[in-house]
Amino acid sequence: MLHGKVREAVRLIAERITRGVLRTEDIVEGTCKTLLEILLEKHPSTTKPDPSAFAYCVSLPSLIDVDITALNVENLAHNIKGGAGPSGTDSIRWQSCVLHYGAHINRLREAIAALTRSMENTAFEWDNIKALTANQLIALDKCPGVHPIGIGECLHRIIGRAKENRLQTWYADDTACIGNSKEVRSWYDQLAEQGSAYGYFPEPEISCLIVTTESEDEARLVFGDLGVQIANGYCFLGGIIGVCIRRLQCG
Repeated sequence: MLHGKVREAVRLIAERITRGVLRTEDIVEGTCKTLLEILLEKHPSTTKPDPSAFAYCVSLPSLIDVDITALNVENLAHNIKGGAGPSGTDSIRWQSCVLHYGAHINRLREAIAALTRSMENTAFEWDNIKALTANQLIALDKCPGVHPIGIGECLHRIIGRAKENRLQTWYADDTACIGNSKEVRSWYDQLAEQGSAYGYFPEPEISCLIVTTESEDEARLVFGDLGVQIANGYCFLGGIIGVCIRRLQCG
């Protein structure tokens, strides 16, 4: 309860939990085999992929520059959950490291942001990140049966959430992007630069930037040269984003 794990606490009190995690030498219920033998049967043998399974590309699309900041890392760290991966550091300890150590945590946040930017904006060598993507294999007793689960590193989850900070959607020729003002402007500039190759030409004069009242000044500074309409709410694909001030016009 002190860690905020209410559901787990209720399950424990109600005695509805299973027998938990099995050890490799445990005999699995309903069989005469150890857990290790069961897991080896479940894991397929390694094979070399057939070259025909890979798509052939004459040229690759340009990487879209992603800007992740220490503030992004701080914001998402509040909601990270999950157990520990191979390093033994779970979400509670990562939250403590990223949020609760005063000025010193800024360097850690900057380091995580820099790693995320490097992974997103460059061609990263697998040897440099394979430890980060490793998972801890555990097996839950299903009574009967075994449920293998791979638990990844919390740092990998933080990086993944940070990369999702800017989201883009498409419906026919309507598109939208979510992020802070600078991220959305970067996305717009790249869309304007690369869209013409696909017959898409953004029209800023009929576009709308939806922001909170507190962010309006920054938005006008970043988008002032485009003539984009800036509002606190607007219709999009028949729905409303932001403050519901245009309900009648959405139809």
